[in-house]
Amino acid sequence: MEEIRYLVWNGSINVQVEVDSPMFIEGVPDSNKRIKFWVPRNCYITSCLNSVLRQVETVLKYRPTEILSKMWFEYKGRALPWTIPLGVLYDSHHLVKHGYPEQFNENFINIWEIKLRYSKELPSNVIPLINGEEQVRKFVMHQWKQSCFILNGSSKQVMSLSVSDTDKLWTGMLGNDISSFNEVAKRIIPKTPRRVPLVVIDTRIEPLQIRQPNMEDIPFTDFLTRCKTDRVLCQGIELGAETGSLFDIYKAMYSFDGYLYVVIK
Repeated sequence: MEEIRYLVWNGSINVQVEVDSPMFIEGVPDSNKRIKFWVPRNCYITSCLNSVLRQVETVLKYRPTEILSKMWFEYKGRALPWTIPLGVLYDSHHLVKHGYPEQFNENFINIWEIKLRYSKELPSNVIPLINGEEQVRKFVMHQWKQSCFILNGSSKQVMSLSVSDTDKLWTGMLGNDISSFNEVAKRIIPKTPRRVPLVVIDTRIEPLQIRQPNMEDIPFTDFLTRCKTDRVLCQGIELGAETGSLFDIYKAMYSFDGYLYVVIK
């Protein structure tokens, strides 16, 4: 279980971000508007935002703090909400449709091409970023309180964390440090759950349907039956009729915000 957990945690995605032209001063070459880097699967897409803005800040028309609440990421015309982990967004928008290369080629690099958009009007599914990293941190802790309640029937395991433990959970996620993260997370997750914190993204429906079912710990094959599918994606891994329970999958593959994200194909 621990080996799978480490493999999942250390997964990453190659990303190219094309920054909206209206954000730049005149004369900036198009090649300078495309930024390439790798991003951990276990983060929000706001991590991309910080990386991009650092590289283009000197040629923008505005200070990043002035336009932070009016920016969002987009893939093929679809706004990407920052409240869903980046790896899950990639799986549900790109990997489900395009899949992995049929044959491995050591010279092939799969790059997810997305856009950073700017406008006074945000898409309806995007929550504006007002306070930057502090807002993201509060949202992560809110998610943990919710997932803790689902797991235990109470949020006291999270509410009783010390300031240093809360910092360790956050910095472990932010710095991709699974050891620090696990040290705190293992005190929240019980041996036997009341329910399983679950987010299901159904890609068979347009637009994508995102729901949070109130699901007890059941055999994973029963979960597939309820979803009327024989395969799903979880953390970029295709799962079929796996042995074990939904909680077994959760313990191996839950995200940094305490939820298990399942993408139905």
